[in-house]
Amino acid sequence: MIKRRDLLVGGVSAGVTAGAMHVFYTRSLTAQTPALAAAPNSLIIESGYGQPLDNALRAIEGSDKFAAAWLEQQSAKPTIASLANALKNKLDLNNAALDEQLFKLIKQDFSSNKTVAIEGWSLSETECQLAALRYLVIADNPDNAAILRAQEKAKLQAGLKEGEIAPLKNWGPRKTTQGQKFNEQSDGHSGLWFQFSGAPSHAKIMIDGELVRTVVNESVVTSGLFGEMQERILATPGEYDIALVDPIKNIKQPIGSLTVKADPRMAKRQGKRESVFCSVSDWGPKKTIIGQPANEQPDGSMGVWIKASCIPTNAQILLDGDHLPITIREFGATTSIPAALLEAPGEKTLYLLDPTSKEKQIIGTITIQA
Repeated sequence: MIKRRDLLVGGVSAGVTAGAMHVFYTRSLTAQTPALAAAPNSLIIESGYGQPLDNALRAIEGSDKFAAAWLEQQSAKPTIASLANALKNKLDLNNAALDEQLFKLIKQDFSSNKTVAIEGWSLSETECQLAALRYLVIADNPDNAAILRAQEKAKLQAGLKEGEIAPLKNWGPRKTTQGQKFNEQSDGHSGLWFQFSGAPSHAKIMIDGELVRTVVNESVVTSGLFGEMQERILATPGEYDIALVDPIKNIKQPIGSLTVKADPRMAKRQGKRESVFCSVSDWGPKKTIIGQPANEQPDGSMGVWIKASCIPTNAQILLDGDHLPITIREFGATTSIPAALLEAPGEKTLYLLDPTSKEKQIIGTITIQA
């Protein structure tokens, strides 16, 4: 078994022997700046346990598959809090020299035989905990789902060249309406069919830059919208490119676009316009104090929850015109209000906005007390 991998430096260092110990970071990341500069489309990594730890988590890009494997091995499911506390018991997470502490601790793990075998590598207990914490922090932020999807799309597209794989006679359906499934199949997915002549059995359909489940028959290829992709695409009007991909020859054959038209409920029906929102049954907190945010979040913002049985997945939430982050939940939605928007006493209106119809739904008024 290989005894050491320079996992947490972002890759394997050339020429490292099995007995060698490596510098945990190639440079002092946590002490150099308050926060590492985020590249465009970079993952949002905010653990809530201090900037030095967040910088350490950002520095171990490439460790996610090992983290997933280690988490799978655990009988008791670790959480962000349990992993952070385990590291906190061994490290000063707010220390600017956290990278040096980590390096020493990893050496101690190997000296004490506190190691874990994962996919042929021998990793220290601390490395596994740190990598797993990064993995869970990324998964905990819903905004990262779109970033990961974009990264996978870019990686996939970079390796493909356009060309013809098989002659195409016809395909469909080509249009649907926002929120409405089309050609619905027994398992709930929206089915698409393509009349190809001689498509290879390993060919895949690509929708909006992602490879999807595909069945290839002699003259017809079937696929469609499944799971999260179906929810996302049907919720958002627009044009979604479709292509046939040969993953062996790395060829992409453009097919056309699936059109999702805006929901006709936005139009007037019998003299009344049907709302895209359901009434808000409850929400909170409704009051806060300057400098003491109610339901305070790790970043100092004020967390707010909204109960409503139907909120469009593309809905926006605003406080007196300032856009706030929104996460759709089973019970409705959650958001957070930056402390900077709560620095003056008074009342501010919180409301939902549907970007398609421009319809507003008042949630209520937040009172800011001195």
